[in-house]
Amino acid sequence: MYDEDEFLALSGIQHFAFCRRQWALIHIEQAWADNVLTAQGELMHKRAHDEELRERRGDTLVVRGLSVHSRALGLSGKCDVVEFHKDTHGHPLAGEDGLWRAVPVEYKRGSSKANDADRLQLCAQALCLEEMLGADVPIGFLYYGETRSREKVEFDESRLGWLDGGGDACLVSTSSYATGEAFLGLSVVLVERPLPAARHQSGDGRGVCGQKAFRGGAMRHLLNTLYVFTEDAYLMLDGENVVVRRDGAELGRVPLHTLEGILCFSYRGASPALMGACVERGVGLSFFDRKGRFLAGAYGEQRGNVLLRKTQYAWSEDTEKSLAIARNFIVGKLYNGRWVLERAVRDHGLRIDTGSVKATSMRLDGSLRSAAECETMDSLRGIEGDAAAEYFGVFDELVLRDRETFRFTGRARRPPTDAMNAMLSLFYTVLAFDCASALEGVGLDPFVGFMHADRPGRRSLALDLMEELRPVFVDRFVLSAVNNRVVSSKDFEKRESGEVRLGDEGRRALFGAWQERKKETITHPFLKEKIPRGLVPHVQALLLARCLRGDLDGYPPFLWK
Repeated sequence: MYDEDEFLALSGIQHFAFCRRQWALIHIEQAWADNVLTAQGELMHKRAHDEELRERRGDTLVVRGLSVHSRALGLSGKCDVVEFHKDTHGHPLAGEDGLWRAVPVEYKRGSSKANDADRLQLCAQALCLEEMLGADVPIGFLYYGETRSREKVEFDESRLGWLDGGGDACLVSTSSYATGEAFLGLSVVLVERPLPAARHQSGDGRGVCGQKAFRGGAMRHLLNTLYVFTEDAYLMLDGENVVVRRDGAELGRVPLHTLEGILCFSYRGASPALMGACVERGVGLSFFDRKGRFLAGAYGEQRGNVLLRKTQYAWSEDTEKSLAIARNFIVGKLYNGRWVLERAVRDHGLRIDTGSVKATSMRLDGSLRSAAECETMDSLRGIEGDAAAEYFGVFDELVLRDRETFRFTGRARRPPTDAMNAMLSLFYTVLAFDCASALEGVGLDPFVGFMHADRPGRRSLALDLMEELRPVFVDRFVLSAVNNRVVSSKDFEKRESGEVRLGDEGRRALFGAWQERKKETITHPFLKEKIPRGLVPHVQALLLARCLRGDLDGYPPFLWK
């Protein structure tokens, strides 16, 4: 995903495909001189972009100058004209009855060209519309002023492939070390470019963290996570490799040093030798049931800074200090939840009820201000609970595809009674595992929190830390998986008890997408540094440790926009 300040102009697609020198002169050098032909073209587009001209022609709604963008492709611009045709196989349109199909129309001054430059620009517009509407846009039209005729363009895989090629291959690559049934859900992600040396661990393990720079601290490489979904699979250690076996047959192996975590959904478990090696090397090893519920993990002796942990325990017993940190956790959660809604309004305003979503966003803003000023932990929990009810009250508006399967009526946890809750519960658990691993990595005790009550076996601090990350990491991921058709109705099964469970194929697809999402580079809002998304829990854990040590005046939550 691209940030908005990285977007390129849609019109540049046509310029680049037609002549790369022309594209450079226009978009980089800004040295392109107008002439009679460009002036005529500009006049034609000005008329087409007249946003005041909205027409209804029977079952066709004509919208002019529609702003569109794609975060996946990093493009933005305006469509000359978008026609919405009533179609029983179409999609809903905000404020309109029935189902509609979007058809972009691009205006050009001259005549049809032999090359695909114009068609590729139109295809890019269609991809932007697909992302914003959550619906297919199979065709569009090019209108040529010289011939006063329309050319129909069908969007096929050849044009999609032209636009979808590339990516930051120098930064991240994906590979698989093994094949076999056990590794169908394995996604091995290798970060090939190390972080700058200035951000590595300093000699005393402390470092300095500031608003403008991040020097020192437990920054780490984004390594791989191994997911094992095969029933009756047994994990063991062979030299320096993790080996997965079933019924005496080897299904695959992965070098242990390439892993930062192993999540096993098999009841057979793992050998003591592998558990010991994981503990010794700091590789998280956790076991889950087939529902995705956490069962157990392998832990060794605490080797972190004992003074840091003693400070953590003291703060957890101090009502005022616990409240100060808990407030920031919840402020981060409410801020991020609000921006999930605000981004949905910007990206999918044509599909969703923007009035109700924006009203909820404003109420979340009020809750955020109340949370920042509350004076007791009970009032903070009350504000958070009310805000969560408001947020999930409009969550269904953000589901754009297959509303029948993925309709969301509210949180249902134990057990999840619909497909959306099944996915949310599963990946909340996975996020908690990531947060616990991050906390252990900086020397904090994940079982002693500031907001969640201490209970035997409960990783209270991990649950605290994940609160601010839920909307950004899990909620948006699940929505993207649904809207981009990563999962469908066939990936879920409903039990007699009413429980809805994610099937094996759906689980493999989702965990593969989850690993891909962790590779995405984002700019950390506090550090102002670009980091892989998967490192955010580690960075936030480090900032929390710096706060407890007194290096920071307070804990800075992850505020995403």
